[in-house]
Amino acid sequence: MPPRRKYVRKDPTRSSGKPSKSKKCNIKGCDKPAVRSLSRQQNEEYLLDAGLELESSRDRRIKPCAEHYKLLKKRKKKDDKIKRLRFDARTSGGKGLRY
Repeated sequence: MPPRRKYVRKDPTRSSGKPSKSKKCNIKGCDKPAVRSLSRQQNEEYLLDAGLELESSRDRRIKPCAEHYKLLKKRKKKDDKIKRLRFDARTSGGKGLRY
């Protein structure tokens, strides 16, 4: 029987959506470490809705700390819920919500 291979970790240089520990939150006035890296194009609406500004207008990515990520996530969840309700009302033939 051949010997078992040990578990090999993935390449640490590959990105998994989580920035390295040395990256800082790129929201104006925040110096905490970033916990996520989000697309600016998809999340800019939620950023403005939360009243947040980026340090640089040229950044393609939003790198929020835990606190700012939580704010963005709440805004996105609220917006998704509204979109889902609109879609349900449209597809149910005007009968409202279905349970």
